[in-house]
Amino acid sequence: MSRQKFLIPLIFFLLVGMIEANSRVAFSRPGNMMRIPNMDNALYRNLLVFDVSSEILSSNQNSSAFSVKTMSKSGYQYGLSIVKPVEPSNSVELGFHLQKNILLYGDVHLDAGIQDILFRKDNDTTKTYGLDTKSVSIFTVLSSTKEFNSYAITTHLGFGSGKINEDSHLYIPNPKQKIGIFLGFNFKTPILKNNGGINFLTEFDGKGLNLGIHVPLLNSTHINLGITHFEDFGNFATEDDKDWSPLSDDAPSITFGIGINVPRVSYSDDEVKLFSDGIYGE
Repeated sequence: MSRQKFLIPLIFFLLVGMIEANSRVAFSRPGNMMRIPNMDNALYRNLLVFDVSSEILSSNQNSSAFSVKTMSKSGYQYGLSIVKPVEPSNSVELGFHLQKNILLYGDVHLDAGIQDILFRKDNDTTKTYGLDTKSVSIFTVLSSTKEFNSYAITTHLGFGSGKINEDSHLYIPNPKQKIGIFLGFNFKTPILKNNGGINFLTEFDGKGLNLGIHVPLLNSTHINLGITHFEDFGNFATEDDKDWSPLSDDAPSITFGIGINVPRVSYSDDEVKLFSDGIYGE
């Protein structure tokens, strides 16, 4: 156990040191899915959640992010992310994200929010930094959880604009503002129940199919694994082929991440009941 407690922080800080990315790197936004927006009310059990994740595109190209997530007593979920694009034309991005439940009817949640409020270099000539208003993501999502025996499945269906609809690996100076639909499923199992349970994730983000798994190693530590653009995984790491091809805007990737939870010192039973999400809360 002592060796495990040493290795987890070491891996975490090694990943922090390799931050490069498209903006919406898997597992870098508030919620417990990969790329699509959603509310994870079990977040209230923790004061802060730190995540580092990396999307491996080839042997020498990866997209990574460092993020911090929290939830207030009023039910607002906040996120802060730092990414650096894999393409040199882009720049380091500091992102802010905010979301909240606005309607609850039975087991159906209606949530809304704004993500990808990005502070980045907005002029390659003057090297000045400012707020990027071209890719702000506004979304709304309907979520419903069904429980059976020791399992639960949550369905998310919604639509969003900005980078939720289009988040290319390549630099796009003037992205078009469109609205896209997304769909996701989170299947929670009793495996490692005492730590929160292993989750299997499937989502369609409007552009491709993403598959993932969330594994709570300890109450305070979890790892995330996944594949983005699974439908195109046959073209994974084509940049490494002898017949070299350039990086595509929707290139598939293998995702790896690790997170550390900082639990709240205390909270009331009423607060846990109000914000608890699912049958096993981390």
